[in-house]
Amino acid sequence: MPGEAEAGEALVAHPDVGKVTFTGGKGVARRVMATAAACLKPVALGLGGKSANLVFEDADLEAAAVQAVYGALGLSGQGCVNPTRLLLHRKRYDEMVARAAAVAANMKVGDPFDQDTVAGPVICQAACDRILGIIEQARREARLIAGGERLQGELGDGFFIQPNVFADVQPGSALEQNEVFGPVLSITPFADDAQALAIANGTRYGLGAYLHTNGEVVLSGGAIASPGVLLRSGIGAGADLSALGIDVVADLPGVGSNVQEHCGVSQSRQIDVPTYNTMVGPLRLAGHLLQHATVKKGILTSIAVHAMAYARSSPELSEPDIAMSFLPLAIGFVGGHPAMAKQAGITIGSQVLRPHGRGRISLKDRDPLSKPVIKHALLGDPRDLELTIKGSRLVTRVFAAAPLAKHVIGDHEPASLPESESAWEAYVRQRVGIGYHPVGSCRMGTDDMAVVDPQLRVRGVERLRVVDASVMPNIISGNTNAATIALAEKAAELIVAG
Repeated sequence: MPGEAEAGEALVAHPDVGKVTFTGGKGVARRVMATAAACLKPVALGLGGKSANLVFEDADLEAAAVQAVYGALGLSGQGCVNPTRLLLHRKRYDEMVARAAAVAANMKVGDPFDQDTVAGPVICQAACDRILGIIEQARREARLIAGGERLQGELGDGFFIQPNVFADVQPGSALEQNEVFGPVLSITPFADDAQALAIANGTRYGLGAYLHTNGEVVLSGGAIASPGVLLRSGIGAGADLSALGIDVVADLPGVGSNVQEHCGVSQSRQIDVPTYNTMVGPLRLAGHLLQHATVKKGILTSIAVHAMAYARSSPELSEPDIAMSFLPLAIGFVGGHPAMAKQAGITIGSQVLRPHGRGRISLKDRDPLSKPVIKHALLGDPRDLELTIKGSRLVTRVFAAAPLAKHVIGDHEPASLPESESAWEAYVRQRVGIGYHPVGSCRMGTDDMAVVDPQLRVRGVERLRVVDASVMPNIISGNTNAATIALAEKAAELIVAG
């Protein structure tokens, strides 16, 4: 925002401003936070200047060198998203270092009104002195391959600094970690993908990331994260992205839509035999930990769901539409949050296997650290509400069956069973939850709402695939783990086949 400090302080402190988001350097960020703290106002910071640029072994080095150097040193490195950390694969390191030095040496620094100028002056004398000090310190930590001086001659009276490139910069060093906001590019080698990601994520500063490869990028963030990554990358509904200030790369309205989940409701009862509820507590838990550590036995080796059953809500159906899960513990809800009951009990939950409701994943802002907005449509379709009630009634019949009923000594959740259809509806609406099986948010298909094609390639974007449960057009009638593994194995075959 233009203006002196008074303008920014007035905006941050204004009573009609409920929250402040700031993108810039840490010095101004401190002033923003101090002003906001005085009036108890939340602040979201986006501190940039150290974004990573990854160049992999198969990249086009000629193109990558130009983008890397101009992207980092353009505007004299004073952009919040400038990728000032260049990470190179060791096998191409020396070649790329030489190319980067040559590109930097040929960059024109000068009058910003000259159309051939790539980099102008830094903002002020204080910034110039600070950057030159950083360069001097970096000479002792790394190898300078371009730049190193303040410009002399006709530009000597301005705040003009040569484009600087340092090679052999070590991860964790001052140059690699700290903000510069000046024309300084650091180059660091990496041996493999894991090390590249570790280095790229190893600093607090940086608002973006870039990579160069002639291979494919495979996005596997899951049904919640994958659409979020695509949306922040400019792939999604164009109007929605533009409203958030995100440049549109591919207008795909299906990104984030079609979210499906197994919705369901659980019930629990008190029983007359020991369950996990009576096997926990500080002392007993210590014993269970010891048992698990020594002989690998006991309740800590157990999964939560011990048995499952599938059922048809109507006899005429050809296949089950309801699943039930049995847990050897009773769970209640205190203040809306799940909690273990103190007395012995068990829980049986029911889920709708093929829900009709469709939810959506979206963004609330362009901040990469913001959580996505998740809107499940658990009971958004009346058929799902009807089937959830039928599933709950079926659970009560199981509890009432003779082999189990003889052990039931009291209700727990709900405290008393609903007696009417309206009471069941109220209970279901209050207690409905997810099955932790989200799918469908980057749906596969050939229509306009499909995000990926049948080969899992993102439509309209080259060399990008999505491989996770988000590509499933419809949710399966069961847990999604095995189906996702099968999908990934098929994707590997497609990728290898080209």
